[in-house]
Amino acid sequence: MITETNNKEIYLPLLEQKFSKELSEEIIQFPILEFPAKLMLGVEHTKVKFFPIVIKGSIRVIKFDSAKNELLLYNVEKLESCILSITAAMRDSYMQGVAFTNEPSAMFAISNEKASEWMQKYDCWRKFVVDLYDQRLGELINQHDVVSKQKDEIYIQKKEITDSINYAQRIQHALLPPNEYIKTLLPDYFILFKPKDIVSGDYYWLSQVDKKIIVAVADCTGHGVPGAFMSMLGISTLNQITKNKIDFHANNILNDLREQIKISLRQSSSESESKDGMDMALMIFDFKNNVLEYSGAYNSIYIIRKGQLIEIQPDRMPIGIHINDKNDFTNNVFYLEKNDMFYAFSDGFVDQFGGNPTKKFMSRKLKHLLLEIYTKPLNEQENILEKTLENWKGHNEQTDDVTALGIKII
Repeated sequence: MITETNNKEIYLPLLEQKFSKELSEEIIQFPILEFPAKLMLGVEHTKVKFFPIVIKGSIRVIKFDSAKNELLLYNVEKLESCILSITAAMRDSYMQGVAFTNEPSAMFAISNEKASEWMQKYDCWRKFVVDLYDQRLGELINQHDVVSKQKDEIYIQKKEITDSINYAQRIQHALLPPNEYIKTLLPDYFILFKPKDIVSGDYYWLSQVDKKIIVAVADCTGHGVPGAFMSMLGISTLNQITKNKIDFHANNILNDLREQIKISLRQSSSESESKDGMDMALMIFDFKNNVLEYSGAYNSIYIIRKGQLIEIQPDRMPIGIHINDKNDFTNNVFYLEKNDMFYAFSDGFVDQFGGNPTKKFMSRKLKHLLLEIYTKPLNEQENILEKTLENWKGHNEQTDDVTALGIKII
């Protein structure tokens, strides 16, 4: 029998182990559904009507193979959710598995609309969903040897992983600044964004603080799912650092970002520690006073003025643990003039293999290309860069994620 519980405040301490107090108080506004043991909760190919958060007991999620044998996908424990239910709920699609209670269990039933709203509103909710995808993807991948023996199971597994990564792509794109917002802040620009896989380890970020426009192009360790998780961490941390700041400089933002990334990744000076991190070019445009500040972690920027290309060099250290991570990043100041063109790239463009004989594109070739196209309209510049990259790549695989940003001063 299914019952609805009214005494929900007792679960606040439990919820606050995972979520913020504000979000926990929103969660308890939703009904708690209680289920007896060994009850089927979700039937395959049916619509999912809510986003579950388990607060008591546990639930197993399974598939059946062609011989009707039960294949365990994962167990959903306390303060966890079912990733197949999340995917189906968010996409308004059908459940791709079957769920049973292992024991008497209870869950909050969050509406699909509210779950989507929280993705924008709460960092802890986004982290909960992203961490859950990471955990479930690991569990699904660990079962590869089991399902690989039968063709049907391989197809099912691949589809579920791909569906999960496709939804991770939607989350990542939701965190990138939309074009409508960028157009309100930058006079004339283009962004070329070409992930190597479904999701990207590159990202671009933009914000306005005290009438100054902060723009960043970043390249995280790795690509695909691992790189995407790093990119989400970078975006979230930049938002926190710049929130409500009034007096700031480009190098201070990189200094703060490096410290926060090291804390988040639990990096210390130990040689055995993870060297994960990110390279970045960060610019602050003060259009009122015609001043640019730039600070770089391995990523330089190019400026073209009246036919002359200037490369402002970055510091040779990343956002993350490094032998020189006690040193401050350099703050470079540049005065703006009308028709100046600014470019920032991740290393995916210059590292792309192609040509005959096969070799990297390299920065010298990129600089010559920019000098040829910088006077053209920016949408045309973007198209030329993309076409040049594709022609160079030919039949080769894309080497890495590619991001290119161009900004014109008008």
